[in-house]
Order: sequence, then C-alpha cells, then structure tokens
Amino acid sequence: MALIRRTKQPAESRLFDFDFSGKMRPGDTIATVESVVATPDSLDVGTATFSGAVAQAPLSDGVDQTEYIVQCLVTTTQGDTLEIAGLLWVANEVGIVWTYNPKLLTPIDLVRFKIGDTVEGAPLFLDAEITATLSANASDVLKTSIELMRSLVRRFARFSGTLKADDVSKDVGKLYQQYREQLEELLLEQRATVGSTRGGQLGSQYLKSLKPKQYC
Repeated sequence: MALIRRTKQPAESRLFDFDFSGKMRPGDTIATVESVVATPDSLDVGTATFSGAVAQAPLSDGVDQTEYIVQCLVTTTQGDTLEIAGLLWVANEVGIVWTYNPKLLTPIDLVRFKIGDTVEGAPLFLDAEITATLSANASDVLKTSIELMRSLVRRFARFSGTLKADDVSKDVGKLYQQYREQLEELLLEQRATVGSTRGGQLGSQYLKSLKPKQYC
C-alpha cells in the first residue's frame, strides 16, 4: 500500500486520516487507537478518534521545511493489531499547490506523468518543488524527473531506518523498490536519448550504491 503524503503550514492544525480498510479482514473494524506517533517528535499529535476502519488524529505545529512520518497503531474488533503510516511535509509557504492536467500542457504536468505523481490525494511533490528542480535543470523534463526520483529513493531509504513495525517497514521497502525501478527506467531513457553509455554507466553505479537489501 502507498504511504499518503500530505502538507500543512506550521501554524495549521489538520486532521490526518489513517485508512485501515485495505489491511482488515472482512467485517473487521477499529476497536481502539493505541498510539499515533510522529518522527521526528517536534510535531504535536492530538487525541485520536476512529470510525469503522478509519482513524484520525489532529496534527499541529511542526518545524518549517521538515518532513514527518506519522505512524498509527490500532487494535481491531477481531483481535488484530495493525499499523500504517503517512508522510507530512510542513512548510511555511503561502498557497501550497499541487496541480496536474492529464492533457500534459505544462512542464510540471510532463514531470508528474514521468514520475507517476498524478494523484491529487497523494502528492509526491508540490508545484514549487518541481518548478525549482526544472529551473536547476534548464527546464529539461527528463533530467528533472531523474533528480526528483533520486530524491524519492533517498527519502524512503532514510525513512526505512526509523520504522519499527514490520508491516510498515515492508510498505516502505516496497515503495523504495518501486521508486528505485522507476529511477532505473528514467536513467535508461536518458542513456537512449543522449546516445551515450556514460549516462547509463553512472546511473548503474548510483543504483548499486543504494544497497537495496538494506531497505526491503
């Protein structure tokens, strides 16, 4: 299952949903929310509530330009103990924006299409992040996509070392592997585009240095 990434500003307090329906057996519901924990711990987590298969917790404060992983642990009416996690990006920005047009009218649309960031409810990058990366790469969509995918690989490699629950660790490991494979495909595309082996060789060296067994 994918880890949902949401955003908020430091002054905001927002409800964070944890939907366990994909992990539950038929007819099961949440009986108790055992804990909701944020890493790092500079995010304020309020009292959690639940209904059916969905738990909610209000999240407030947080440090500007910090990404948090928020884990929710519940017990169910059928006696299972389940845990899932989500990502929260805290940034003091006016107008946090995510846009995507499936007609691929803009460079941002093209980048989102290449990296698979096309679901509004689960954004991987904000428009501002993509715009800045495009600017740093002379508006080259492929180079920008590779740079952002590298960022995702590093992000999930880093998070994998902070998680304790086996099922959450496996979720992160699957995403790490998925993004690693997408990065490899983009590097191969770059190699074909430039008509040189050097880009592909450097990409292969980069991927090998990530030691995927450490994260899966």
